[in-house]
Amino acid sequence: MAEVFFIGRLVGASGFRSKDLSARFQFHSGPAWRLVEGDALGQTQFGQPRDDSDLSVWSHPLDVHYVTQSALDWPRIVLEIWHRDSRNRRYLSGYGRCALPCAPGLHFIEVSCWRPAGTFTERLNELFTGTAVALRSTSVVDAPEERYKLDTIPAGDCARRDHGLAPRSVRTRSFSVLVNCTV
Repeated sequence: MAEVFFIGRLVGASGFRSKDLSARFQFHSGPAWRLVEGDALGQTQFGQPRDDSDLSVWSHPLDVHYVTQSALDWPRIVLEIWHRDSRNRRYLSGYGRCALPCAPGLHFIEVSCWRPAGTFTERLNELFTGTAVALRSTSVVDAPEERYKLDTIPAGDCARRDHGLAPRSVRTRSFSVLVNCTV
């Protein structure tokens, strides 16, 4: 059985309408993969850009340890980006997904995020109240065969940085994720 370690961090996000951002993340993998150590899901703190930068900084650590018998259905990370308004209300800003690196070493990954476009009425509601359309279930984010049916718009980008080491038969991968979007 091979062991794979993913060590990295969620760097931050940019390109979103709001600058006060947080991310919820969840690791997904196939049936041949078993999570031995680490948190399969979590959330970052809210971060805001410094100076004139557009990047809301999180620098949130990620560290998971898997064992597997197959390289099929490689682990991936699913992100939900949330923003906070001046009254401390939280609203969805976007969703993103990316596969974890397959090669050992340092990787910098930028995840393009999106959100459902919604109907005309939902978009009008968003304009006046700030509440974005959210998915009923986030399972569609990790299912490309279902996601293509959605009408989506770009939301922002997220960055992640990873590192990889070799304890036994498979080297560790390390990564950083940056969330960014151009609307």
